[in-house]
Amino acid sequence: MRGLCGWFASTECGDGNQRLQGMLAARRDFEAGVETKIEARAALAVFGTAAAPRLVEVDGLTLAVAGHPRLREDAGEANIERLAHLLGEQGRAALGAIGGDFALAAWDAKRGRGLLAVDRIGVHQIVYTDAGNSLVFGSTLDTLAGFPGVHRELSSQAVFDYLHFHVCPGPDTIYQGWRRLPPGQCIEFGAVTSREPGPYWTMRFEEEKPANLDALERQFIETLEAAVREASEGVASGSFLSGGTDSSTVSAMLGRTSGKPARTFSIGFDVPGYDETGYARIAARHFGTEHHE
Repeated sequence: MRGLCGWFASTECGDGNQRLQGMLAARRDFEAGVETKIEARAALAVFGTAAAPRLVEVDGLTLAVAGHPRLREDAGEANIERLAHLLGEQGRAALGAIGGDFALAAWDAKRGRGLLAVDRIGVHQIVYTDAGNSLVFGSTLDTLAGFPGVHRELSSQAVFDYLHFHVCPGPDTIYQGWRRLPPGQCIEFGAVTSREPGPYWTMRFEEEKPANLDALERQFIETLEAAVREASEGVASGSFLSGGTDSSTVSAMLGRTSGKPARTFSIGFDVPGYDETGYARIAARHFGTEHHE
């Protein structure tokens, strides 16, 4: 596991270290790599090694990041110190220039303000809840459970939704009053702002006419190949293969970009209508993958 956790408070707290350690101790994983920063009214922590979570302080602003944020005008992953500097200067307005996959939490000690945000499509998540004068947050539900005074009570609506839909639809979670930050949205914490999330980015669609189909096809393949290469570069990678269009395409691209057979994985169920292993085997044979069931 990797991610971040912490809290923002409207008044100074004398037991900040105890609160943060309680959140970290509640995690279900025991992976090393914990970094912490504790202020009078806030505390931030990052944990884990995958996706290189980072914690930096620039000009009085402490920034915790998990994932791979990208600044729109730059190639490659964003420099975290530069990102902290922009957030300190522009606050929420800086989020519109950030792409990539990420979750971030920032505390501006000079202004006494906090900021939470997740990437535009929700690759990373932040869950949060109110605890008196504090806004408590983390990448996982278990971190919230470790904060003193946080009540963990099952939501009857969420249980119904889970049994009916097989998921708990966002922004709610299985616990009453614990919510997920929606994709492309942020929360500003401060004396004159509410704790309700709001969008920092909205998808726009502008159709280009006339469109050259051959050019669009080449662009689509190039974009797809670049995305798979970027996601798998430098790490051991595989794909979940159901045999459908999406997973088969990703598996093929993974083999193309790596120059060796992609490692693919499938799960079968002895239930009519739910078992897709037959389709997965067809795709695995076609693309020559190293297949596991």
